[in-house]
Amino acid sequence: MTMPFPPANADEIRQRYEAEYRLFYQTLEVLHELAERLDGRDMGGMTRVQFFTLFQFVKALKTTQALGHLFFLGYAEDVEVLLRVLVEQAITVRWVHQAESDARVQAYALFLAEKQHGRLDLARKLMPGVDLSRVPVDQIERDYKEYRKVEKNLKWRDLTSSPEKMAAAAGMEQSYLFHFYGTDFVHSNPTIEASFVRTADGATWFNTVATMPAVALSPIIALQHLLFIADAFNDVFDLGANGVLTALMAEVTRPPSERSAAEGSGETY
Repeated sequence: MTMPFPPANADEIRQRYEAEYRLFYQTLEVLHELAERLDGRDMGGMTRVQFFTLFQFVKALKTTQALGHLFFLGYAEDVEVLLRVLVEQAITVRWVHQAESDARVQAYALFLAEKQHGRLDLARKLMPGVDLSRVPVDQIERDYKEYRKVEKNLKWRDLTSSPEKMAAAAGMEQSYLFHFYGTDFVHSNPTIEASFVRTADGATWFNTVATMPAVALSPIIALQHLLFIADAFNDVFDLGANGVLTALMAEVTRPPSERSAAEGSGETY
């Protein structure tokens, strides 16, 4: 079996999705410039909501960039895992910003502390003889105990314990169900193996050219979620980029046929 590395059809993907390729990287360039607007600011007095949003924006920017690199290099079906991470971030940001509440950030922090604490307990059970000294065990324990103290004051506690509930509360239940269940079929179900394998000239190749709409649109769907997070980032730090972000969202929500037409006319994003 021949396994080209990177996939032999990476150029084919770039050609097929040329308009999306340009839009994707031009949007990332604009958002990197947005992040740079914080340069020189005193960040010592950030609220919990600001700190949370800054972290989510930077993380989403990195994840989206990784997703695009994978897609345009030919690993189209593998981007679905990263897209699900990005959808989860968008749900969390939308939920927090519905109220812009420090208490909601605290509730989310408690959820993360409990998850980390649970992983530590699992590691101890599965690997009793392994040295966990490199893991910041003390910090995990302190965080867990600290957030447990405030749990009784967090009226939204039950929402963070259930991604489905948080997605519904944020008005993104459909996105959650599609990306956390539907795309699992795209990424791992053996019944669609034929979509990713082809034989030609006596050799078998991995065919990662995206033929399924859910996969083909992944970079653009990622941009939509990233731009929502960027809009929240812009708002909490008052960066004055509302017009730019609105224009970008209009571009990434264009039908694919219109993006292709714009590409042919020489229009830039």
